[in-house]
Amino acid sequence: NKYNFTDAESDLDGDGLSAIQEFEYGTSPAYADTDGDTLSDGWEMENQRNPLVSDYQISLGGAHGCVLDDSGVICWGWNPDGQTNVPELSNPSEIAVGGSHSCALDDSGVICWGKNSSGQNDAPLLSNPVQISAGGSHTCAINDSGVICWGNNDNGQLNVPELVNPKKISMGWVHSCALDDSGVVCWGGLVVVCCGGLCG
Repeated sequence: NKYNFTDAESDLDGDGLSAIQEFEYGTSPAYADTDGDTLSDGWEMENQRNPLVSDYQISLGGAHGCVLDDSGVICWGWNPDGQTNVPELSNPSEIAVGGSHSCALDDSGVICWGKNSSGQNDAPLLSNPVQISAGGSHTCAINDSGVICWGNNDNGQLNVPELVNPKKISMGWVHSCALDDSGVVCWGGLVVVCCGGLCG
């Protein structure tokens, strides 16, 4: 209880962090693994890792997938456009897989590879990007100025509406969504996918 100073040194979740440390770091005092990556918050802090960002990730696209693990980014699956040919990355921290392209956030910023028919790999100049997400043939990132999108815009999926303090983004095939202070905000088109193909 953050309002009760008597439990400031308690460690109810057993992750090695006191309640006051959990409050300072923004981690959960009730869950030992706030980001759900199987590494306890205390261990991540001791080893200079971020307990709010998962160290291990998986992302799936049209017919390929990528994982981020201790060895870096590994991709597999359908590869006619080089979407599984991972370029050299410097300390990747996040991955996002689209229809036929793949992206990673590393020390240099956003790096994308694979099919680039609509410019979905051509990341604009971004200031401190913190999250990426890839759609069918478009990509978006959260940076200091908010949400920025690039690539295919035939359904308005790049036309970011006004957002207040965006925290998370997620891309669909031809639409985009963000979680901000007002809730979930989406823009772009709507496609229903049926077994075997697009329905409309």
